[in-house]
Amino acid sequence: MQRRSSSSRFWFTALGIAILIAGFSVAYLVKTRTFEAGAQYRIVGGQAYLSESDDSKQDADGLQKYGGNVAVIVAAYKRKLHNLLQGENLAYLLAIVAVILSACCFRMAGNAAERD
Repeated sequence: MQRRSSSSRFWFTALGIAILIAGFSVAYLVKTRTFEAGAQYRIVGGQAYLSESDDSKQDADGLQKYGGNVAVIVAAYKRKLHNLLQGENLAYLLAIVAVILSACCFRMAGNAAERD
């Protein structure tokens, strides 16, 4: 029985280390390859105009008219979530998730060692 426990301890530790390495590598790649968002244009009547932001008064009025208050709230949360999951914020999120998952693996390896 001791051999199975030490084997599972080894694999949980190896998995934790692999998750840490992969998570930090991907986070580093995401952080170094972030690009600034390009300018967005809106075409009205055959003319291209620079769009100031996604939450313009005209967009909010259109959402309010066709979808009600719920559509306005959902669009605001969607925009915030989209901004959270790109660039440097995504890199930090990936690093934090990698640390949490690897900590779970190390904890399981520690529990396997206690059962010996």
